[in-house]
Amino acid sequence: YDLETESFVVSIGFDRSGDFAIDEIAFSEVERAVGSADLKGHYNQHGIGLMRPARRVTHTLDVAWIVEQLKDYLCSRNTSERFRALRTPDDRIYGRATYGWLHRYFEHLADHHDSYDIRPIHILWEHKKVMADRARYLAARGLIDDAVSRSLDEIALDVSVTRMMMLKARVMRDTALIERVGGRLGEVERAETDLLEILVAQLDPRRGKTVAAKKVDGYPLGSRRESKFDSNTEDVCPN
Repeated sequence: YDLETESFVVSIGFDRSGDFAIDEIAFSEVERAVGSADLKGHYNQHGIGLMRPARRVTHTLDVAWIVEQLKDYLCSRNTSERFRALRTPDDRIYGRATYGWLHRYFEHLADHHDSYDIRPIHILWEHKKVMADRARYLAARGLIDDAVSRSLDEIALDVSVTRMMMLKARVMRDTALIERVGGRLGEVERAETDLLEILVAQLDPRRGKTVAAKKVDGYPLGSRRESKFDSNTEDVCPN
């Protein structure tokens, strides 16, 4: 919200036409809407209320759970199955398997030049940013090597560049750019897989931070053709 303009930012994202947009609404409009709405009938018997953070609640960092989630990602497991007691699992694509579906989409674009959609690659970029933020937090707590965190930062940067390439391809309808996007993401997937295997090993309380830390010498950008990482870890996805 912005107190000077007296407005709320209610949406930052893509609209129905696929364009990135920021929508704002005035305080006065919200006030009129709330005043004219049947809040008790539509929401609950107490009407609308304000939410405040429960600052007295604490939550201990669960490293074992982080490891399980990372393994789910690396093995493309259906994470929703972990919550089957609460809801029916979703039949969707999870983890690293999303890269394969992105490549299928890029192949589709080669024959359908009118269906450029920036949203999948934008969401992938946001995901890499969040992964990098979390790795930075773990590194600050001494749970993983700084080199792993920095390399995930560079992966997020590389996906950001790929996103810009996709935007350019959308404007120019350039199939060659789409092929470059697909190739670049393939390299990202390989490097990310090696990095996350190292991260899982470093978070393993049985092994500590001794696994391949010296091998992580920075994410190879630009002219790379093969990942320079050596994860030196056992298979995290046994058959």
